[in-house]
Amino acid sequence: MLAEFNITYPQYIVLLVLLERAESTVNGIADALKLDAATVTPLLKRLAEAGWITRERNRADERVVVVRLTPQGRSLEAQLAEVQNTVRCRTGLDINAFRNLRDTLDQLTETLAIGSGQAP
Repeated sequence: MLAEFNITYPQYIVLLVLLERAESTVNGIADALKLDAATVTPLLKRLAEAGWITRERNRADERVVVVRLTPQGRSLEAQLAEVQNTVRCRTGLDINAFRNLRDTLDQLTETLAIGSGQAP
């Protein structure tokens, strides 16, 4: 389903984070996805090359990179929401069961992160 947008699943979830927020830093995206910033950076580079996002250094602190959707990236919102809805429908779960599953998986991820000594 993501092939029509020429994006990978990791790029897709980055776009979802940015659709939730007006903008974010690289570290903010990494934290939201529970990934290392070094893992997120190449994803952002490819999304920027495709014209979906912009990356700009913060003028007050050059170490911080601010990421924003371009108008082209923002225009994907309805289509990416449809991808999410299609996946949910294909599970055969009603909306409440799907949300419960998602919440359970989030809790499991948090529990495993705490158990491994990582911050949730």
